Amino acid sequence: MIVATVTVSQMMKGPVRATTTTSICGNVSSYTPATATTRGRLVVDNRDYVIAAGSLIIGGQIIRTGPLCLNATFDENRQII
Repeated sequence: MIVATVTVSQMMKGPVRATTTTSICGNVSSYTPATATTRGRLVVDNRDYVIAAGSLIIGGQIIRTGPLCLNATFDENRQII
């Protein structure tokens, strides 16, 4: 089993009010990256995570279905930033 670790970074300028940083590990079944204007989506072990618009998962190009660990920071709306 190969487990990749990727990092999340905010693309937009301005203050970010993050509330929680945690690791998400499990089997990815779906990944849609966020763009500057639209939210993305990550499904790990049947749990749906929203990726805030303007956020970039550094190393996101390696995300495929299968095992993954992700260090993520969530904002006050429970979106990955």
